[in-house]
This record gives sequence, structure tokens and C-alpha cells, in this order.
Amino acid sequence: MKRSTLTIGTFAVIAYFALSPSIQASPTNQAGMLHSDHDTAKNKSVLSVLGSSVAKGARSSGDLKKELINGSYVNGYAAHLTTLEASNGWRVVNQSIGGDTTDRVKDRFYRDEVPVHADAVLIGLSLGNEGLAGAANPQAVYDHFFTGITNLIAMSRSSHLLPVIGDQYPKDAYSAAEYVLLKRMDLQLNTLDVPSVNFLGATDDGAGHWVENKFINLNSGDGTHPSDAGYYEMFLTIVPSVFEAVKLGKPTPQWGDQAHCLHLSGDTTQAAPLSFNPTEMMHSFTMSFRVRSLTTGTVASITLPDSSVHPTIEITSTGLAYIGADGMTNSFSVVGANGAWHEVVLAHQYARGKTWFYVDGALIATVSERLTPIGFILGGKGSATARPDSPAQADYQNWMVYRSMLNAEEVEAQHQGRLQQASLELYAPLDDASFSQGGSVKNLAQSLATARINGASANYHSAVTTH
Repeated sequence: MKRSTLTIGTFAVIAYFALSPSIQASPTNQAGMLHSDHDTAKNKSVLSVLGSSVAKGARSSGDLKKELINGSYVNGYAAHLTTLEASNGWRVVNQSIGGDTTDRVKDRFYRDEVPVHADAVLIGLSLGNEGLAGAANPQAVYDHFFTGITNLIAMSRSSHLLPVIGDQYPKDAYSAAEYVLLKRMDLQLNTLDVPSVNFLGATDDGAGHWVENKFINLNSGDGTHPSDAGYYEMFLTIVPSVFEAVKLGKPTPQWGDQAHCLHLSGDTTQAAPLSFNPTEMMHSFTMSFRVRSLTTGTVASITLPDSSVHPTIEITSTGLAYIGADGMTNSFSVVGANGAWHEVVLAHQYARGKTWFYVDGALIATVSERLTPIGFILGGKGSATARPDSPAQADYQNWMVYRSMLNAEEVEAQHQGRLQQASLELYAPLDDASFSQGGSVKNLAQSLATARINGASANYHSAVTTH
């Protein structure tokens, strides 16, 4: 961490500039210290975080010590975002107030938010503050919140602000019925023409509450706010380049033309026909794609750090299968090598240490494992050298990688044709007119991420899709 001091009159601003993203505050930081990058702000885009206490970083260690970085409590998700985005040319500021609802934020929007003159705004509000837990009329709370969010989106755009929505997150007071509404809200927010962040997929214990287990505790202790670990999991669900992508005018992703796909011929000398390597740490994730083939082989893999075992998805003689980090096979009884299209989804939540394997919208297996992927391979076995080679011939379409876990409702919605865009970092429809070795495939996600073509161009063809 580099330190400099700027004196303005008799007021000294001590500025800390991160040389690399860090998940911990410097141990030398003093309570109440103001972190700032005002002296370089003129060269940066500005992102404003506008929400309630979780968006501020309440109950983090920074809150307890009253340590701030540009208005965010240190070790909250917005503080991590402040450090990361500084290296991406953005200055992050925080306009969040504990306890705020959609109504309260609307009331102070033109007073507190517009004068910031930000380029983009991350709206971080929840059904929790809106009063969902224990509500006499939960549907009315739900409807009021959604209307409030859509109003804030319109207010942001009319003020020349690019909105990004933070989706729902846990609260221990939620009942089973309220949890249903929580997940339904995320599905509805995914229908809006605005990027969003899937916080719930990285932090939810499967009942709408914060994950607490022997490995990790995401709850700060009050049942409402996360701990430092919980905030870090939330932070990791934010696509690092989403703000730059929307500033450059990249639209909300829509399905590709659905009429074309990638036809890939197997090549025993190329184990990674298509590869995507996230530039920032990833914990929870989802990878999905469509595949059809008449032959068996490995169609996808996950690259893990410092490991000799890498999970794979394979077409076997008995069906589509997921081979996890433990080397065990979890298979789908319907034959995969039948020339029909199959939709594959692999969803992983780091905090719970579980992976869910879906085929054609149906859950096939739940595997206990904890993965930290550094790469995703489509069309081959990647670093899993002991696994079978690619199929001799196979077609691929709609390759997606998310920075969060899709739950069963989201997997089903996507299978029914409702594209889920929250925390989506890569969406390659694979309907490109041509594929060139060393080049990249089209990415429709609101990110600047790149997936590479590694094999010989002669093995890649744009084919017609038959649904």
C-alpha cells in the first residue's frame, strides 16, 4: 500500500493507493482515518454506491473501528470494490445510509446522489429494510420494493447515471414463504434492462439465511448484516468490468440468433479448444452451455489452482456426467451421444462447499466440494490429463460463466428461455460467422472479459442449429 499526504489549508488528507486488490485493511490503519484518491479523481470515472447499511459495510471490522475508504467501511463489499476499481480507472464513493428503503432513497436522490456527478450508480437495497420479514401483507411489500427499484432506475437514467442493481441477500428472520419471494424478486430483477449482481447465490444457506458452517460464517452476529467473510463473498459476485462495459454502451445481454452454433472437430493435440480465465478471484460460480454430439468425450472442464485433479463434464456411453474434484462420476441416465441438444449447468457455491449438476433443467447430482476456479474450458479436458479427449465431433452453443451460483429456480427459468444476466461475466452464443485460432469469441455479457480460441481454425466451423 502506497501512502501520501496532501495538505489543504490546515486539513491533512492521508491517501492510500492500493498497488493490488486486498481483502484486508492495513493493520496500521487508525480508527477514523479517511482514505481518499481525490488528487487523481480528475483522471477517473466515478461510481457511486447508493443503498442502505449493507452497501455501507455495517458490522464489518471497518465499521467497528470506524475505518473508511471513500465513505465505505473497510472490509465491506463497497470498500473492496473501491480498491479493485481504482486499478480499472474508477473512483468509488459511497452515499449509503443505514435503514434506508426505496422511498427514503428516492426522497434524497436529488439531494445526495445527483450532486456527486457520478458516471454510474450501484443501487444496493433489499426487501429486508422494506419490511418483508414478518409482514402482514408480504406481496404488497414485494410490489412496493419492485416499483421503487424501477423508479430509481428511471431517476438515475434521467440524471445521466448508468444504474447497476444489487440483488437480494440473506436475512435470518426470513421465513420459508418469504424466501420464495426473495428468490422471485431476483428473477424479476433479471428481466429488467439493467445489469445486476447476484449476491444471494454466494451467501444464501438454502433457506434465505446467511451461511454458517464449520468452514465459514458469513453472519456478523445480528442476523441482518454479513461478517467480513460475507462481505467478501458478496464482492466476488460483482463482475469487475461491468461498470466500464455499461459506460462503453454495452447493452443488457439478449439471446444470440439461436440459428447457428460452433461445430468443433476433436483434436488430440488441443485439450482446451476454448478457454476463459477470469482476471480476478472467483469463488462461487456457474458455467452453462448447450452441447450435441454422436460420440463420447470430455466437453468441458474447470481448472483449479495447485491441483492435479480438475473437474470435468463428459459425454459417456451411459449419459452426460460430471466428474468432481474427488474423481467420482455423477451421471445422467439419458444418453448424451444421441445427436440431440442437451443443456448443461454446473453451479457451485463456495461458502456451502457444494456443486449442483443440472441437465436439461433437471438436477442430476449434488456434490460436496469447494472449488476456486482459475479457468474454464469448453470443448475439451483442459488440465485434466487423465480424462478422455474431446468428442470426435460436437456442436456447442450459449456458453455462460457467472460469478455466482444459480439456484434451481434460476436454472429452470433459463431452461425455459428467460436469460439470467445477474453476475454474468461471459456469454458466448457461439454463433460467430467464423472462428480463428488465437482470436476470441463474441461475448454478449456486460463485461470486457475475453474467451480465447486455442485450436487450429480448420477444426472450428459455424454450423446451423436444429432445435
